[in-house]
Amino acid sequence: MNNLNDKYHLVYYLNEHFYFFELESTGNLIYKIFSNDMELMNKYTITNNHVINFSVTLDNNKIILIYLLKSGQLYLCINDGLNWTETQIGTMDTMSNLYHQFELIFANNKINLIYSYSNFINSEIISIHHLVLDKKIEEQNNVIKYILKKGYNEFSVDFDEMGTIHLIYNTTTNFESYIYHSFYSPYRGSWSSNPKELSTRGKENSRPYLFVDSKSNVNTAWLELNNSKYRLRYAKMPVNGKDKYIWQNINIPISFNNKFTPLICEEESILKILSYDSNSISTIISNDYGNTWANKGDKQISNMTSFIRTTVPNNLHPKFQIKDVLAQNSKVNDLYDLYIDFSIKDDQRVSNIVNNLNHSSNLSDNTPGDLAIKEVDDIVLADDADDNKEVDQANKVHELDKFLIDKDELQLIIHKTIKDDKALINEILENQQLILDEILGKQQATLNEINELKAVIAEYKPSLINKLFK
Repeated sequence: MNNLNDKYHLVYYLNEHFYFFELESTGNLIYKIFSNDMELMNKYTITNNHVINFSVTLDNNKIILIYLLKSGQLYLCINDGLNWTETQIGTMDTMSNLYHQFELIFANNKINLIYSYSNFINSEIISIHHLVLDKKIEEQNNVIKYILKKGYNEFSVDFDEMGTIHLIYNTTTNFESYIYHSFYSPYRGSWSSNPKELSTRGKENSRPYLFVDSKSNVNTAWLELNNSKYRLRYAKMPVNGKDKYIWQNINIPISFNNKFTPLICEEESILKILSYDSNSISTIISNDYGNTWANKGDKQISNMTSFIRTTVPNNLHPKFQIKDVLAQNSKVNDLYDLYIDFSIKDDQRVSNIVNNLNHSSNLSDNTPGDLAIKEVDDIVLADDADDNKEVDQANKVHELDKFLIDKDELQLIIHKTIKDDKALINEILENQQLILDEILGKQQATLNEINELKAVIAEYKPSLINKLFK
């Protein structure tokens, strides 16, 4: 079974909104816009003309979309944040060929469409093709043709800082299967004529995945069948330094029962491999860009059936690189069905606690930083309505500082504040005069600290993508 669910694509876009594209079973291509709090804002239909394939990427602040109709017309659509423009750029032979997978990337200031197809007469011969686009098709390349006898396996593609496009794919015969790497040089304008075999001969290999990290290392992972278990295999290739263009196989002694594609992502210079197996997700991390790996542990979660493409602009979150997220169930109803290293639903519960405590929120500019100040202030003010509410202000400013540094402590602070509110009020009343005398001398310093915190918060605007990795 193919793990890539190419009927969906998630884009994190302007104003920290989520654009969730979906190819419906009717052939309609739609997208939904969700807020940062994952609330549905709008739903739009791009076309209802029997779309069979599509892919999405970003060019700075523009959404780039390509879709193929059942009748063969290939369309390029661009959204600048306000409007869509649509242009037919070509025609494909949908009467003779079955088009399997579309991958759209923006590299070398050009739109690159890499897609695979097979002929209806001989479906075991897979062809991968590459189109370079601007306002029209500028370049066409035949990447590779290979045999695939046991059902379609997805290929994986990414690009490095030099603009070189890297591709990993899986060939299968009746008895063996192999993993190969190929690449496209934008300077030569061609693909390598001799793909590199990464897997071990005599083994059944499958589920390849490729990820280029922030140091432009090409990271690959796949599964190797060994004694009825699926062993995780990993190899990397630097494109800089003394070992550039040399493949290195790194041993990761982990095996799984299920045949599920391992996903690679990066969070603040830490690489992660996520592998779903038997109702749990294993996370393996590397602090040295793939040279050594450690098992972070398993997390219980059920019904992960696939992964969907995800696009995050580097200019919004340069410390986070992610290409895909796991999805529960074959039908993705909303963002709560998605998962990457933590449950989005669990994190939303913490957000709801804060929102419920925020009884008197009336902000003119609801930036995340302003919301952080207002929410913590409301936790204090809701429990201390008299004129003595400033007594504990210094402590609460300290709590605000901890909130900004370590978000995970927020829930503990909230629960502790709610639990001890009565005891805290009694203690404040008993020591009212002493505390008031002390606070008068510190009032100006406290106000200065608050102003400094607001200046810091104005620069730091956390978003849900930050939550995706915390």
